[in-house]
Amino acid sequence: MSVWYLIIKDLRVQKYMFLVALFFAFVNMLLTRMNQLVNIVILAYMMITSSIQYDEKQRTSVLLNCLPITRRSFVASKYLSIFLYTLISVVMVFLVNLAALFIARFGLHHNPFTLSLFTIQDVFWALVCIMVLAALFFPIALTFDWNVMQYLLFVVLAVGGTGLFFFANWIKSPDSPLAGSPFVLHVAVIGLGVSLLLYGSYRLSLFLYQKKDL
Repeated sequence: MSVWYLIIKDLRVQKYMFLVALFFAFVNMLLTRMNQLVNIVILAYMMITSSIQYDEKQRTSVLLNCLPITRRSFVASKYLSIFLYTLISVVMVFLVNLAALFIARFGLHHNPFTLSLFTIQDVFWALVCIMVLAALFFPIALTFDWNVMQYLLFVVLAVGGTGLFFFANWIKSPDSPLAGSPFVLHVAVIGLGVSLLLYGSYRLSLFLYQKKDL
């Protein structure tokens, strides 16, 4: 149960971050008209990194080390929260879309938004992107202190984002082994691969965090 208590703790301390993320999504749609999939990924990544930032600045890990909470539970809570933050990001982008639809129908004569409703495929690809970024981010975040980590997280976003961009283009190309295959096969193959990557990242993070001096 300690894992779920830690996840709830992260949600409570980030209540203001959720408002910032919702505002960020609204402004992005208004000013940049960013793709909804990218919006979901950025919002989730913001919340994931913010939870680590809060723990580092408040020295939460030192406090938790004095409680009957294992380091395994702490690391597991961070990885499980990936899926919760993804769900929250999807809901936020959905709410922003509803707000845009309301403005378009009942508000302004000139609608500043471009409505772009996302599909279940978009949600899947957003989750894949978030899992890959988290798999790269957490071993770094749980090893180094915040002074080093705050620079590395942008490197992770840049390198991971570039790699995902090329991977997405390769998947869509005729040379891909999955070219022309049904979406269910994409989910099975890519989902398995990304899940193995995330599990490997979890084992590495757990090993490094257990060696870390708090």
